[in-house]
Amino acid sequence: GLYRRSLYTFWKRTGPAPVMMALDASKRDVCTVKRERTSTPLQALVLLNDPQLNEAARVFAEKMLNKHGGNHSAMFAEMFRSVTSRNANEQELKILQRIYREQQEQFSGNPAAAKKFLTVGDAKRDGKLAIEDAAAAAVVAVALFNFWEALAEY
Repeated sequence: GLYRRSLYTFWKRTGPAPVMMALDASKRDVCTVKRERTSTPLQALVLLNDPQLNEAARVFAEKMLNKHGGNHSAMFAEMFRSVTSRNANEQELKILQRIYREQQEQFSGNPAAAKKFLTVGDAKRDGKLAIEDAAAAAVVAVALFNFWEALAEY
């Protein structure tokens, strides 16, 4: 049921699905060469709370943590490049590092919240990773999924 929702989305000719409307998808009766660049609170609400995106962010973060180990700067650089198809600049990497540190501190103080966050979706959590590290990296991935470069082709 979790994955079926997006595979079999009913698409009317005159109006896109509600999630697609929140992401400003065009109607099917109009030809659009390029989507307009928008950023609305409703978009962020959909992307930050969608169980599929949260699960995808968690699995992506776990993969990156396993690949890079303790080298967080390399991990953030690869995460950014994978999601946006461009290299991050110095300021963007600092922001990602700050998000990771803040979330790691928060999840260290509240392991129950980290566990709850990491159990969204059907994919099993990687038990070898520290719960606060995995949750903090997943939050970074969710933030990256909200970048315009990640949404442009949605």
